[in-house]
Amino acid sequence: MMRKKEEKQAKKKMTDWFEFPKEVIMDLPVISLIGREELFLENYKGMIEYNDEQMRISTTCGILKVVGRNLHLKVMTTENIIITGTILSIEYIN
Repeated sequence: MMRKKEEKQAKKKMTDWFEFPKEVIMDLPVISLIGREELFLENYKGMIEYNDEQMRISTTCGILKVVGRNLHLKVMTTENIIITGTILSIEYIN
């Protein structure tokens, strides 16, 4: 457990020192919203649950829960997800 903490601290120092984007070096998710109609997620690990009212997605920061109406998985690649519909809430759960 201590090894992971040390590795995370080293990556953070490296991103600060070299001014690299944190999401690239530390494999952090990047979430972009267009209003309440579209969510773009980069750097996810996997889809846990998917239906038209809720999606749960595994990320390095925990599980991202998206709640809404008429949710659709517009795009899903190995690196990106695009969700469309009426997005009501977004939260991290553990």
